[in-house]
Amino acid sequence: MKALSLSAKFYLIFLYIANNNYPESVSSTVPNMILYNTTYNISSLAEQDWLAWMKTVQVPAMMATGLPTEHKMLRLLTELENEGVTFSVQYSFRTMEDYLAYQTQHQADLYQRHHDRYKEQYVSFRTLLEEI
Repeated sequence: MKALSLSAKFYLIFLYIANNNYPESVSSTVPNMILYNTTYNISSLAEQDWLAWMKTVQVPAMMATGLPTEHKMLRLLTELENEGVTFSVQYSFRTMEDYLAYQTQHQADLYQRHHDRYKEQYVSFRTLLEEI
């Protein structure tokens, strides 16, 4: 009997999953991770203060809620010609319920603290993503 090629093995796995034979105990108990992203454009004059404050105050306060499981801060490398520097701050949540708990219990206070400190020195937008 001839051994199956790697592509044939993948095809058989695909057929197995496609025919709903994937174990429900795995598929139904592993929720998709939720990623909450805020993109900030910060005035160049406030950049260093903002970075230090985010790393020592705002991000630790967010993580102290116990709802996000991890975070990342990234700088945009393909900057458009604008009057600032762009950053992405990302928080991962295990479930949508964890994100909704953050949104109802903590988001307003954390947003207001940031806004009061950096008003007229930033613009931002938020996105909510689901891992697939």
